[in-house]
Amino acid sequence: MTNLNSAGNHARITLQPVTDADMLRAATGAMTLGLDRFGRLRLGSAVTNRLGIYKTAGRVYVSVDPVNQVVALRKYDEVESTPRAKLFKVDKRGYISGKWLYAKFALNQDDGPWRFESIGDVDADGRSWQAFKLATRAEQ
Repeated sequence: MTNLNSAGNHARITLQPVTDADMLRAATGAMTLGLDRFGRLRLGSAVTNRLGIYKTAGRVYVSVDPVNQVVALRKYDEVESTPRAKLFKVDKRGYISGKWLYAKFALNQDDGPWRFESIGDVDADGRSWQAFKLATRAEQ
């Protein structure tokens, strides 16, 4: 394909289609969670990508460490259950119910939204979890 540039010369343009892989790479930003004022916990696209539930409904186990203000997520596995961990349904936008976090972490709902940043993988009972520590109040 050729086109005239501003000087009137012909310039060769090579177009390449945007692929699903390109879009997935763009979605792998920071590994963060957000807790909004409505009590919704939003899993960032990098998190849902890592858990294998990007742009699709899925289920995750959630555990918490209230003392250190850490939330840990693990993808639901039909073969292997996770005792004592709550199973949550993640919608296609990456939201799960999170209103309970306000009481667990002694946060004021009106002071939200809140952000949790990844602290990496943690091992609990021989299982790997994606862990997120309460960082700061999110910018509005």
